[in-house]
Parts: sequence; C-alpha cells; structure tokens
Amino acid sequence: MDDQKQSDWLPPGSKPLPPPKTAGAPAGIDLGGAFALAALFGLVLIGVKACGDNKAETSEKSREFSYGTALELCQYAIRQSVKDPEKTTVPRVEDSDSGPDFYFAWGRATKLIRSPNGLGIEIGVSAHCMVSEETERIIGLSLDGKTII
Repeated sequence: MDDQKQSDWLPPGSKPLPPPKTAGAPAGIDLGGAFALAALFGLVLIGVKACGDNKAETSEKSREFSYGTALELCQYAIRQSVKDPEKTTVPRVEDSDSGPDFYFAWGRATKLIRSPNGLGIEIGVSAHCMVSEETERIIGLSLDGKTII
C-alpha cells in the first residue's frame, strides 16, 4: 500500500506506519551466491569423508586377512581335496613364519589331518599349504606328497 491509500483509512492526525522490515541478508549480499558457496563447501566435506572412509576400509581389509583367514582357506581347500570332506578333521597349526606368505604344515611333527581313506578307515594325512598375503590366495597345496596346487 502506498501512503495515499493508507492515509485514507487512518484516523485524523496519525502517521502512516513505516514499511515492515524483511528478514534477510544485509544490503549488498547475494544470498544465491552464499548458498552456492555453502553447498560447495558441504560437497567438499562429504568427498573428503568418503575418501577417508575408503582408506580406513583398505587398511581394515589388510588387517582382517591374517593367520586365521589364511588357515581357514587352507583347511577348506584340504577338505575339498579329500574323498570325504564331512568326516575330515583339519586341526589348527601354527604359521611357520617363512616370510611374507603364510605357510602351514600338517605332519608327524605337528598334527596330522584325520581323514577316511577309500575303505572308510580314518588315517593320518600330511599336508603343506602356502597362502600369499598379497593376493589372499593359496599358492601351494600338497596332500601326502602329491601336489594339488
């Protein structure tokens, strides 16, 4: 409303009210630019956070692949290589610390694998298994002197 029309309905002798102040940015500041800058800053923070999480997952993954995981790979491969996997017992043995790879040996000096033979009689079986820490795969496996991998 302009002053002329407002004065038509005001009581005589009163002054018109000043225009209402609007909330917002002070004169000379562009809210669109400020919003865009805040949005850009937020996206940069999200990107940095995502990169940091990826590094954490990578280091976590390398920590997770350890003696236990390597041993489980060997135990599984051995069970899959015998005649009766369900009745085969592959005991836990220690890593021989032969370098960066994991090396496990089952034999008379450690513990033999217990597995039924072709006649169903449980016998002791020796084995050697090597797992690459870098590729997280079995790189060598032998059962009773026969090379499997």
